[in-house]
Amino acid sequence: MDTNPMTTKEKILKNSIDLINLKGFEAVTLKEICDSANISKHTFYYYFSSKEDLLRSFFSIEREISPNELIDIINAKNNIEVYFKLTNSLLNRFEKIGVEILKQILILNLAKGIGTFCENDTESIRAIKELQIEAIRKAQDANEINNKSDPKDLLKTCFKIKMSLIFFWCVSNGDFDLKKAFRNSIEICMDIAPELRLS
Repeated sequence: MDTNPMTTKEKILKNSIDLINLKGFEAVTLKEICDSANISKHTFYYYFSSKEDLLRSFFSIEREISPNELIDIINAKNNIEVYFKLTNSLLNRFEKIGVEILKQILILNLAKGIGTFCENDTESIRAIKELQIEAIRKAQDANEINNKSDPKDLLKTCFKIKMSLIFFWCVSNGDFDLKKAFRNSIEICMDIAPELRLS
């Protein structure tokens, strides 16, 4: 028995992902979104004021680390792997949301400056950032990372790299491996010890 059923809002968001990625944001109608979630238009408008408002909400789902991801992080073989596994949990969500939705979210941010990617910290995001900073600090102490810049500054730089890669991933219609490209870029930025590099 499912002890954690989806809320109606989560159901609308999750069902919209496949529709929008299949047909494109502009082509998907409100009726199709409602039909896919088995709701009325009145119910849609209870949660969202428009399709544009729906875009603003895609990052409100699944922001926490899942139990399986947590086990994977705990079993990491070194500190730098802890950092990558923490970051990959977010990159997985970008991949799941998909290129079409991310494009529309980028357009909305450029046109209206809604701040989707401005690291508006929730409690869970702050906790993940603290874990990432600690993993970077420990990796520096263990000489897994040769770049000895302040771990907070390194994390900010990595965030900027991640966001630029997401932009190029969208522009190229997702034709490269986002996590691999991020890993390669961070290995160079942090000057990760050669024996710990995957590339």
